[in-house]
Amino acid sequence: MATFDEAARRACKVDGIGLTLWLDRFADESPAADFASWDDSRRTSWPGGPERTDDVVCVLRRRADGKPAHLIVEVATEPRADDLARLGVYELLLAIAVRGVLDDGPPVYGAIVHLTGSRKGGPLRLSKSASHPGVLVKPIEVWLADQGAADTLARMESGELALCILPWVVLMRGGGESQLIERWKQLAVREPDVEKRAAYRHFALEFAELTPGLVNWQRGLEGWEMRESQYSKSIEAKGEVRGRRAFLLEGLDLKFGSPVPEPIRLAIEGTNDLNALERWFRALFTVSSWAEFQALMKQE
Repeated sequence: MATFDEAARRACKVDGIGLTLWLDRFADESPAADFASWDDSRRTSWPGGPERTDDVVCVLRRRADGKPAHLIVEVATEPRADDLARLGVYELLLAIAVRGVLDDGPPVYGAIVHLTGSRKGGPLRLSKSASHPGVLVKPIEVWLADQGAADTLARMESGELALCILPWVVLMRGGGESQLIERWKQLAVREPDVEKRAAYRHFALEFAELTPGLVNWQRGLEGWEMRESQYSKSIEAKGEVRGRRAFLLEGLDLKFGSPVPEPIRLAIEGTNDLNALERWFRALFTVSSWAEFQALMKQE
């Protein structure tokens, strides 16, 4: 399932402006802010804990005063009972990091895009008592299977929605119908950027694996926009990185005969640097303890 999560996070980053405007439609109360940039900062997960890289965090500018806000976008391939709890923890950690806990600090919002499943339950309330509700976690939630693919395409055809929403249409209700796929292609060719068109095709075929309409999408996109692109090359590179990570983790497990410590595992899974992964793998032949290996990882 991690593969679909990774693809979805990449799909989010195709167009930050279009993504945030789309998510805003599902908010009970709009953040009233516009996309400004991506926050790709490295931060400590908790005091003394391992580093993490923010994956899909939008830096917004509030329309009222131009001050910043942050929007965390999470993706769930399948609904989990702890989705809201995990997002709530993430929001709190980010709020601490950006000083959002101060009275005049930037607000932190959350959103979850559910690739499968239908809405159930309500917000997460951690209450001390009925009269004194404690923490409320109520993110923007998009349940793609509850959305109509035809209606969404109509909004894109009218210009109401950005073309970057095309990848998500595959997972919507009716998204595998042959006639709809032809409409999807007509919209996709409006995109002047060749790399983005290649990305839309890639995401469509990947997400279609989660639906009964996979065969229709494979037939509909066979030979369409098939060309070598920088985007395709970057996907291949990401696959190589994933393989190197898995190889290194397996090697560590075999060498030390015990599970990889969490800080080391998170550091390995959080890097896309092939040179670093190669250097760490070579270290397997020289280190004799987890502490030694972790110290070597911190060397440039």
